[in-house]
Amino acid sequence: LAFAAFFVLKETLREREVTAVVNTDAEHRVEESQFLGTATQITGHPWLLVPLESDQKYDQVYFSKSATAARNYGFVSASVPARWLYPHNRFLIVDAIQLPGAEFYKEDNVTAVLSFVVVQRDTDKDERLTPKDSSVLVFTRPDGTGSTVVLENVRRIVSQELLQEEI
Repeated sequence: LAFAAFFVLKETLREREVTAVVNTDAEHRVEESQFLGTATQITGHPWLLVPLESDQKYDQVYFSKSATAARNYGFVSASVPARWLYPHNRFLIVDAIQLPGAEFYKEDNVTAVLSFVVVQRDTDKDERLTPKDSSVLVFTRPDGTGSTVVLENVRRIVSQELLQEEI
């Protein structure tokens, strides 16, 4: 009886909301909504970086769970139409970082390149895209153009520094 009470208590107190998770399991019912996150000014440019986030709700054995994640990024300016990093929302974007130019100390940290850590495939076969999966490192210009994969099969980014400003 004590073991059963422990198990029920453990399941009751279990975390029900997770971040940076995209469920890909086609056999289980997942309710998904998408929304725009908080915009960030791209330093030194007339662009805003706006995440498109998802909230997936799904049932577990004794409870329901919610998983939120960044799925795409929009580049928004008042003078031109918005651009998206991807033409779809299938990936998990773990991180988005503004990198200043190689000589940033002279120009007040003006962003030269945006860096995105993107999980494109479920490499550990757990039917979820998570930061534990292998990812790619993608660079774009501050206006969202010139998207280029610069590294593949990335497990972890330790640090980033821009040595040259061309993509």
